[in-house]
Amino acid sequence: MTREPGKRSDRPASVRPRPRRPGRPRSDAAHEAILTATIDVLADRGPHDASVDEIAARAHAGKDTIYRRWPHKIDLIRAALDWSLEGGIELPDSGSLVDDIDAYVTRLADLLRDRGFGPVVISFAVDGHYDLGSSRWTEAFWHARLAELDRIVQRAVERGEVPAERARLLPVLAMAQVCYRLLIPPGATVQQDLRAIVTAILA
Repeated sequence: MTREPGKRSDRPASVRPRPRRPGRPRSDAAHEAILTATIDVLADRGPHDASVDEIAARAHAGKDTIYRRWPHKIDLIRAALDWSLEGGIELPDSGSLVDDIDAYVTRLADLLRDRGFGPVVISFAVDGHYDLGSSRWTEAFWHARLAELDRIVQRAVERGEVPAERARLLPVLAMAQVCYRLLIPPGATVQQDLRAIVTAILA
């Protein structure tokens, strides 16, 4: 169902929304309105059917304004996703490595199941073989997720839950499971597999 113009989409709770500060300059407010509208349209239409016309209408902005800032639709989509993900995915801190990785992967999976994010991430990964911009975006996206997982694991090392030499492989193993489940039809949950992997390493 299409939302009313200007109404924000339901963004996954794991992504911190960027609050709008009162009194922002008009150009900044217009910039945020365009990026917000882009996220809304991506969620409604998906990356292939999202149009600059609809984004401009929802943002109450002119197409010329959009194209001056982002010459191509793909540039606008990348900018909107980066803006939406600024600050990263909220990191759990339960005191248990198994529970923290499980919670983080659940949040990441929710994000990737969102129609405005998952198809775009997959599309950029495929396009990255022949498009340098998509390749760089994909690399930066997954590098940031690995860094977030690494912070979770380092907390566990600091509290003595897991030796450092064992911990170093956990972020890569966790991300490999996420990517595997992202690219194949639904089967066993990634959380079940990861809990088994992490528990085995801790043992």
